[in-house]
Amino acid sequence: MADGKLRFMRLPDVKERTGLGRSQIYDLEKQGRFPRRNKILSNTTVWLEEEVHAWMVQRIAHCRNQALSNMEGGA
Repeated sequence: MADGKLRFMRLPDVKERTGLGRSQIYDLEKQGRFPRRNKILSNTTVWLEEEVHAWMVQRIAHCRNQALSNMEGGA
């Protein structure tokens, strides 16, 4: 990612990296809340590693901000 090289991820890799299941990935993608897959050949679909990584970083930040807001609101 930081080296400027594009890397493809197949579904099993995306599932392992994110901890999400197939249906969750496709549902979030339909809702526009997960990176879109790319059909690079007639029977080959991939995600870009950089986009999946960015999504994960964004989710972590969102969850931490929610936790912080909850702590401040409860004080």
